[in-house]
Amino acid sequence: SALDRFTFGAGWFYSEQENLGTRESEITERKVYSAIKYDYFLSKRWYANANSRAEGSRAADLELRYTAGGGLGYQFFETEEFKLSAEVGAGYFYEKYRRVDADQFLSGRVAANLEWAFLPNASFGQSVEWFPGMERGEDQLVHSDSRLRASLTESMYAQFQVRMDWDNTPAAGLERTDVKYILGVGWKF
Repeated sequence: SALDRFTFGAGWFYSEQENLGTRESEITERKVYSAIKYDYFLSKRWYANANSRAEGSRAADLELRYTAGGGLGYQFFETEEFKLSAEVGAGYFYEKYRRVDADQFLSGRVAANLEWAFLPNASFGQSVEWFPGMERGEDQLVHSDSRLRASLTESMYAQFQVRMDWDNTPAAGLERTDVKYILGVGWKF
């Protein structure tokens, strides 16, 4: 109905490279994530939401990161050509690295979503989520996903995507920022 909106997302990234010393292939990244969000519109622009995300990453030494929460959102624009919304809320944050005990805490969630069809067959989209820890200031995580898409047929498209994860408290010895550049082909259902 017009009062409800479901958003699903999932991804799997895998890469390997040859070790020059041993000449054997080594896995350099195996990342998987899934997310679901439910929006219930309270008015034409305001909505309440519930959201959840789970992910793991070999490169980040991350066994599991799980978030679940809820909040309020505001739909600034909603047309075929341009969509812009922002959300704020709170929830539960769980993070388990391979060699460290699990950490769990209450976190905030601030998010923004943009979709812009700047040509009939081309669009730009960006979604950003920030999870600030409510108990310790150093617990912060940002997910950003930017994509430029061009339609090839009615259901097939080409896409250039930049995915960035910034973790203020990464696993020992790892960088805070993880950026992936992805060029691919996809299908709309």
